[in-house]
Amino acid sequence: MIVQDSFITDPEMLEAFVQQENWSDQMQEKTMWYPGWWVREPENLWERTIVSIWKNLVSDTSKIQGIEYWLNVVAAGDGMQWHFDKDETVYERDRTVISPAIGSVYYPVPHSVQGGYLEIQDEAREIERIAPVFNRMVIFQSDHLHRVSPVYAGPRFVFVTNIWTAKIPEAYQDDQQSTDAVEKSPDK
Repeated sequence: MIVQDSFITDPEMLEAFVQQENWSDQMQEKTMWYPGWWVREPENLWERTIVSIWKNLVSDTSKIQGIEYWLNVVAAGDGMQWHFDKDETVYERDRTVISPAIGSVYYPVPHSVQGGYLEIQDEAREIERIAPVFNRMVIFQSDHLHRVSPVYAGPRFVFVTNIWTAKIPEAYQDDQQSTDAVEKSPDK
């Protein structure tokens, strides 16, 4: 596990994180897919954040299918149950677990949250508890059980990523095929 405080140093990015349009309900209601900086340039603030998180940590991109990402705002009175990240479509269909290689959590918004700890259980069933501190980035094995403890005062703003190596999660495969088809189509 890696925990790094004061992670983003670019003042323009830090200012952009607090803009309301970047936290719209529409942005929170879905997960998104980025094929990676080695495939195409980032197209939005969140894809630029992915590059900031992962580019210097990933030396070999040849086995990476892409990066799943989403935003989450946990309100006071809420939390998240114990879970591990997985291809949700495959799991719902046949209970097969296919997990990402590694994940990250980043706290991009100054917030005054009480509670809302990221709790991660390791193989020995010991629990690591990490406070949701502004501009803190956490990289961890997202296939391990983890949760968000109850938020007593908040909200808790978080940006989450998962790197996928085994395969592209089924929810994004049509999007990837569409992109491939467009890239392979002849110019008219």
